[in-house]
Amino acid sequence: MSGLKVAMVALGVAFAGIAPALAAEGEMDDRMAVAINSQGKWAMAKLSDKGMAMMKGAKPLKAGMVIFMRDGKMYMVNDPKGTLFGMRRDMMMVN
Repeated sequence: MSGLKVAMVALGVAFAGIAPALAAEGEMDDRMAVAINSQGKWAMAKLSDKGMAMMKGAKPLKAGMVIFMRDGKMYMVNDPKGTLFGMRRDMMMVN
């Protein structure tokens, strides 16, 4: 798996903590993964043994990560106190 693909999967895993909140409150189960492509489209699935084997180079994320897209680019910001997570309903309001 290329470095770019590993980075995209890592971003997807981080995003998975936020993604369920977009539709409803939820949590991520063990072996679940979220993959995000460069256009911001995402897919969530449970990883098979083969899929888990592809995650060898994965690194754990610190708690409190927020991933967002702006002007066609994906960004990640640290939110260790969970301030942004706590404000998620306010942030999702569109003018």
